[in-house]
Parts: sequence; C-alpha cells; structure tokens
Amino acid sequence: MSETHELKFSADFAARVMREVGAITTRRRRVRFAVGVTSVALLIGAVSFGTVQQWVRPAPAQHVPQMVASIQPEIPFSPRRQATLLNIMFPHADAVAEFYDQYGDSQESLEDDAVFFPSAAEVAENDS
Repeated sequence: MSETHELKFSADFAARVMREVGAITTRRRRVRFAVGVTSVALLIGAVSFGTVQQWVRPAPAQHVPQMVASIQPEIPFSPRRQATLLNIMFPHADAVAEFYDQYGDSQESLEDDAVFFPSAAEVAENDS
C-alpha cells in the first residue's frame, strides 16, 4: 500500500540548475557593483560640490554710503550767522523769516488771517 513516488530527473538537470544559479549570482554581483560604483560617484560629486561651494565666495557687494544729513563744509558761515540745528534742517528758514518780517505784521495780513483762520473763540461766537 505504501507506494513511494520518486521524481525522475533527467541526467542534465544538475548541470542546468548550476548554470541558472551561476547566471543569477553573476547578475546579482553586477547589480551590486553598479550600485556601489554609482553610490561612490554620487558621494564624491556631493563632497566635491560642497567643497567648491565653500571655496567660491561671491564678490562682496559694493556698499554705497547713503547720506542721511549733511552739512556742506564748502559754504562757510559768516561770523554773525551761527550754524544752528534749525538752519541745518531748514536751510531756507531765514528767507521765510525775512519775508514774514517784511509782510507779516501788516494790519491787512492780520485781517486776512482772521478770515481764513478764525480762532476757536470766534467760531464758537459765530455758531451761537
């Protein structure tokens, strides 16, 4: 009752298996070699690129100084005219002051000012 079934292999079976194993082993060895060479090449490229980037520095930018405020030293101040902060900040203030001295105190200008710029008390009186 006990029958054993033995598989029958052809005579060249072992040779075919060994050829197939050899081909698979050779293919795996080539893939490992290609992956290794590619990895080393990428590593060398990355290190080279990083090293070159550290050595290469861009030319420093030309900083153009910006003048915030300046006093023109080539225009000397007369002895009677002192250089004050107001004169430096408002160089034409003297001309405006002279204009006011000449035309600002007249009765006519005071009346014009009252028309265009009434005081708060006058506005309150007119509204009531």
